[in-house]
Amino acid sequence: MEDYDPTATASKIRVLRQPQDKKWPDDRYLSPTEAEEFLRDELGLPVKATTLAKYRCLGGGPRFELFGRFPKYTQPWLREWARSRIKGPKRSTSEPDRPS
Repeated sequence: MEDYDPTATASKIRVLRQPQDKKWPDDRYLSPTEAEEFLRDELGLPVKATTLAKYRCLGGGPRFELFGRFPKYTQPWLREWARSRIKGPKRSTSEPDRPS
């Protein structure tokens, strides 16, 4: 049996805690499904690709461009839209909404 080496374990933990490479570069176009993943995984916001499709038709969603007939989003546009949807801090649900 090998001897326990706490420094080896600590170095393994540091490696696991190092920030991972970004899944998507900032300048990459995202499909609606990837935009859903980005909003959920990176920003913690539950927005489905079908909701983004509804917003593309009715308005009120993030900016997008069309590549042929395919809608494409960028991370800055998704972040900008998400920030615009978040209301200011509250102490009670009965308080009126304030801009953030």
